[in-house]
This record gives sequence, structure tokens and C-alpha cells, in this order.
Amino acid sequence: MTNNDKFSLWLSSHPDPNEIARHLVEVSFAQYRSVSSRISKINNDGSLTFIGEFGHKEALLGKTYASEEWHQWRGDAARLALGIDSGNWNEQHKLVVAMLIDNGNVHGFVVVDFKETVDDTQEVVDMLRSMSYPLSLYLTGEQLIGNRAKDFAIGSASAGGALAHDEAGQVRKQLTDRQIEVLKLVSQGKTNHEIAKHLGYSVSTIRHDVMHLFRVLRISARNEAGPRAAELAII
Repeated sequence: MTNNDKFSLWLSSHPDPNEIARHLVEVSFAQYRSVSSRISKINNDGSLTFIGEFGHKEALLGKTYASEEWHQWRGDAARLALGIDSGNWNEQHKLVVAMLIDNGNVHGFVVVDFKETVDDTQEVVDMLRSMSYPLSLYLTGEQLIGNRAKDFAIGSASAGGALAHDEAGQVRKQLTDRQIEVLKLVSQGKTNHEIAKHLGYSVSTIRHDVMHLFRVLRISARNEAGPRAAELAII
């Protein structure tokens, strides 16, 4: 199992952004002597919020900066994120930045710092890029789930169980026809490799679809997919 596979599997435990930042430092990039990490998101108004951090002396967690403010930053991470400096690394090769991209749009950044200069910079960049895709999907999914759960809780107080049908509709809107097919096969106990062969897609594509299903359905194990789908009447 590759590091990316392990990371994707670990995300199914639904860690919060601080736990993810810690995992990047203590597990994913520990062999390169990583010391700290930060995860940020870009809000709809263009402002930037730090949603996860580990190992930093200066706490920025939860702080939000207006677009015109953070676009003026000139620290190493900011220069790389804003495209002022090219590539993913700072000049000393001790800090790396990757974009979090969803549907072609940049919606945040992940930064990892190292104690010493990293020699194999390309390997680290490739690892971080491969991890940033499932991380981006995960964070986007968690935000959608949180918003939907909040709306459901508020609505339930005034409408009783009437929103159960609405929740099912909202979940269905988050799934493509292929993901519905994947859901059916997961519910039948099929593995990712079996599903990929049956549907004619790569294992990587199916893996990302399954992760998306976990987030949208709010489940943490494959054997929960069938009962949850039946509860929502989406298969």
C-alpha cells in the first residue's frame, strides 16, 4: 500500500484539520524531518482562514484575513501560494506548499515545514500533490456535511421528520451516476479492484469515488454504505 493509499484510508476516520496537520508532520513526511504544517481555506469572499495547524509557535488557527490583506503577504509560503515565486519550494528547500483544488478552483493551501534542507524535493512534492487531492475532497465534503447537518438540526425543530426526504435529495445531488453505481457495488461487498474492473475505471478513480461516498453519506466503514443508502432510499 502506498503512502497516498494509507493517507486516503486514514481520512476515512474523519480526522479534524488539526489532526491532519499533525499526521502530515508525524507520519506522512516524518522521514524527511518535517516539523510543522498548516492548512488554510479560501472563503467565498476571498478571505483566508487557517483551519488546521501543528508544530507552530505562533498560533494562527481560526484566524481569518481579508483578501486584500493576505494577498499582500510576502513570507515564503505566501509568495509560493500567490505565484510570486515559481514552484512549490522556498529557496532553502525547507518549506513546501501545495494547492487544494476542487472542481478546478483553488480553495486552500497546505504547507509543510522541514527541520533541514530536503534533498529529494521532487519526491516530496509528488507525495504532497497526490495527498492534496483526497485531502481537498475530504475538506470540501466535511464542510458540506457540516452545513447540511446544521440545516437539518434547525429544520427538524420546526418540521419534525419532514426533512428526512429533503436530506435524501441533498445527498443524491452530491452523487454522480457513476458514484451511485459504485455505491451499489460497495453495498454488495465488492472491493475497489473488483468495482474498477466491473465498471471499467482505474482503481484510483474508484478509490476517490468511495471516499466521496463516505463523506456524503457520513459513514466510516464500507459495511455501513448499504444500510445508509437504504435509509435514504437512494439505491
